[in-house]
Amino acid sequence: MKQLIAFPLKELREAAEKWDAGAFVALLDQADWAGRTEEDYTELIRLAFGLDYRTALGLARKGVEAFPNSAELQKSLRMLEPPEVTVSPRPADPMIGANLDCFEENARRHPGKWLGVRNGELLGVADSLDDLEKQLGSLEGILVAKAV
Repeated sequence: MKQLIAFPLKELREAAEKWDAGAFVALLDQADWAGRTEEDYTELIRLAFGLDYRTALGLARKGVEAFPNSAELQKSLRMLEPPEVTVSPRPADPMIGANLDCFEENARRHPGKWLGVRNGELLGVADSLDDLEKQLGSLEGILVAKAV
């Protein structure tokens, strides 16, 4: 069983200042975590972030576990966690190529205007997005972009 040491906040700060990730992680591993505050976790995450991403992420997880109602620690965890990728069950729009071709062709004819395209057809041209929406009634399912 390893011997825990009193929480070495001063030494952790020094290791971070020296960019010594190995020493920082070793100190965390040996530290007695009893009595750590929300502010301690917040500071440690900040110090670790510049040294080692995985250590910062681990500290954020540990902090949220210890202080589940901490908005600051939850924010740190959200920022450090890998993004969640979701896949849409809908198939790709088979008309996307035709829509882009139509947009490119008409963008040259109407520079500075807003264009609405669906199923490879130009549906509307307007000076503003609001005007285009009024013209078409709804922009649902329509490729809308400003020609430059």
